[in-house]
Amino acid sequence: MFGTVNCAILGTGKIAEKMAETMKSARKVKCYAVGSRNLDRAVEFAKKNGFKRAYGSYEDLLADRKVDLVYVATPHSEHFANAMAALEAGKNVLVEKPICINEKQAKKLIATADAKHLFLGEAMWTRFLPFANRIREVLSSGVIGDPVSLTADVGWNIRAVPRMTDPELAGGTLLDTGIYALNFASMFFGEDIYKINSVCSYTDRRLDEQDSITLIYRDGRVATLSASMVGCGPRQGVFTGTKGYAVVDDIVNFKSLAVYDANGKRLAIYRRPRQKNGYEYELAAAVRAIREGRTEFDLMPHRQSLSEMHMMDFIRGQMGVVYPAEVRERQEEQRRQEEEDRQAALALEQKAKEALAAKEEEEERGQIASDIQAQEAIEGHVSIGDETDYTFGTAEAAADIAGEEVHLPSEDTLVHAAGEALKEDARLKQEAAKAPAPDPGDVTSYINLSLPQDHPAADDGEKK
Repeated sequence: MFGTVNCAILGTGKIAEKMAETMKSARKVKCYAVGSRNLDRAVEFAKKNGFKRAYGSYEDLLADRKVDLVYVATPHSEHFANAMAALEAGKNVLVEKPICINEKQAKKLIATADAKHLFLGEAMWTRFLPFANRIREVLSSGVIGDPVSLTADVGWNIRAVPRMTDPELAGGTLLDTGIYALNFASMFFGEDIYKINSVCSYTDRRLDEQDSITLIYRDGRVATLSASMVGCGPRQGVFTGTKGYAVVDDIVNFKSLAVYDANGKRLAIYRRPRQKNGYEYELAAAVRAIREGRTEFDLMPHRQSLSEMHMMDFIRGQMGVVYPAEVRERQEEQRRQEEEDRQAALALEQKAKEALAAKEEEEERGQIASDIQAQEAIEGHVSIGDETDYTFGTAEAAADIAGEEVHLPSEDTLVHAAGEALKEDARLKQEAAKAPAPDPGDVTSYINLSLPQDHPAADDGEKK
């Protein structure tokens, strides 16, 4: 793709406002369209942020052929449906974090994007901040020795935000704020984890309110993470090394990195370069990927999104936090599986019936064939006294018995032969009519047989 990328935003909340602000100042990007479930809100958003078109439904926005990239800024619970609809409409998609509410949904989205060769990216904007490279450089320099552990906390008092305490919107702390702490650990300690321990306090609707998570890595390193939606924390990240420690100010949007020796003496401090709001880096990466024909980010590839979703699924499992959408999905899968099993059983039963019917039909055909052969045998053999049997059956039967090849006469030959037989029969009847009638009393003149004395016909009368 060349030229300007026409960008559209699904949703008109605060996060959408922040991305709109980013789009207005980005290169190779045009603020093209916004979609909302309320047309008035869409129009107001478009006027405020300089978007060309406003739509009162997501479907209308996705039907616009000029849209190149859709940024999904709806609640967590809607990410999957909205992103899938955009992909099905042939649009490249940038989804606000988390990409979905669970790994299963994320896999479906990624598979669809790959199949359609469309870009799909998770907007984990911290991954794209340039200052992350400076943090890695300092850690690898050995100034604090070997990093053996890290701590990270994220907290805002946002419990009053409706979506945070609504299970239908996949509320709770983990997917909203805890994901930043997990991302921080992943960026600098990787994902070679062999054990996770997690606990939480709960809201009155059994969503996680404050989280405490410990990650144990195979090489012995440990990450201790905390997240809250009721308390305002420093959002610090601390790396503990064998020679000292380093402190990151704001693990969500890195501000600075301070390095200390083993005695707590500050050795150096590094500050991030000037930036707009931090979203410009992920947006530029998305545009670059689209222009290059790639289906994923290089700094936040699909496998990374799946890895973090898998981890959060596991943590929620330990906490016992389940979203209603997941319950409905499991129930629907169970119903679908039961229906598939029922259909399979019916199909198996039908096959069994067909096999039985075929067997009975085959047996019936065999019986009929046997009866026919028996009848032909009866009709084809006549015994006269002790004389030799003469076969009057079909030519095929005779040939089969003799083991000889038979050549059947043509239809014309058979018709001619039948005609000649009729003529001969008529001639014989005429001659018989001219012959004198036999003497009824002279039996021997009609049947030239000598009767033995003990034959019934030799008696004067019939035995009673």
